[in-house]
Amino acid sequence: MLTTDFLIELNKLDIKLWVEDNRLKYSAPEGALSDDLKAEIIKRKPEIITYLQQTVSNQQDQLTQIQTAPSTGKLPLSYAQKSLWLYEQIESNSFAFNIPTVLRMKGKLVLSALEASINEIIKRHEILRTVIISEENELYQKVLLELTIALSTEDLQILTEEEREKKVYEYFNEQTQQPFNLETGPYLRFKLFQLKADEYALVFTFHHSISDNWSLNIFITELAALYKAAYNKEKAVLPELAIQYADYAVWQQNYLKSKHAESKFNYWKEQLKDIDQIPSLPTDYSRPAVQSRRSIRKFKIIPEKVIQKLKTLSQKEGCSLYVTLLAAFKVLLHQYTGLEDLIVGSPVAGRTRKELEGLIGFFINTV
Repeated sequence: MLTTDFLIELNKLDIKLWVEDNRLKYSAPEGALSDDLKAEIIKRKPEIITYLQQTVSNQQDQLTQIQTAPSTGKLPLSYAQKSLWLYEQIESNSFAFNIPTVLRMKGKLVLSALEASINEIIKRHEILRTVIISEENELYQKVLLELTIALSTEDLQILTEEEREKKVYEYFNEQTQQPFNLETGPYLRFKLFQLKADEYALVFTFHHSISDNWSLNIFITELAALYKAAYNKEKAVLPELAIQYADYAVWQQNYLKSKHAESKFNYWKEQLKDIDQIPSLPTDYSRPAVQSRRSIRKFKIIPEKVIQKLKTLSQKEGCSLYVTLLAAFKVLLHQYTGLEDLIVGSPVAGRTRKELEGLIGFFINTV
């Protein structure tokens, strides 16, 4: 049982543990702390102290403010950006990190207002006009002083509905497989299709190094607000951005050199030291030498009654619905692999700080 799971069990019994002057303290209702639990706490004492100190460290991290950095010159990449860039070098002309999106719009559309709104977002979020540069064994990102998008358009009104949808779908697929030039940029593309007199489809593609799914929601929300204001000839009021993505990258680089980060690394090294087997799933076919990037998704709607039962179980066990579903998934993996210690990667938003919530950029991480 992991330390976190053990502490959850103690919490269910209203047994509280904390660290004071590097010593483990506790409080518990009368009769709650059995001899077996005492023995287990003593056995786990070093790792419990490390975990609790780590939790305090996380809270302190939140108080470490991200400072603004000059947006000119050579700026460091975030570690997520570095990993993407390295992958792109290994697999040249890759389109694995393209994020295409189709935004459907209805009603009278003023092209100039839409174009101006897109360019205002590009001006507002520096990461959208950023390029990654590699020269003389140095890797850095550079914010372009100006980047203006001229919105490409195509009128499909003369086609049948089926032909229109096919045209949009084909273009969407093209964007999925068309690599970006990371050396020159930009890392975004836009095209507007007119389907009917009052119906449009805006297809836009971002490279993952400047965006993620959370960022797409920010972009669409801000685009709607800016376009509405421009259409009505008003001034849009958007929340001020205290920092930019490059500020986060500088902060992250400095933070990961700190003692706080070192203690976290040491904690997880200790937790994962006995995990030496990578699960091998019995697949139908052998993996190809070169990834094809072809895959499918399977969708299944879970009945509402089942969801409610899962939520009730989650509340009873003191965990989130996600953790309950993850536990079920691990049981399935155990049946396939026979392993009990399983590491499952899961994408997280990576926006653990308030000032990052409204910022477009590549924050997602896999843990």
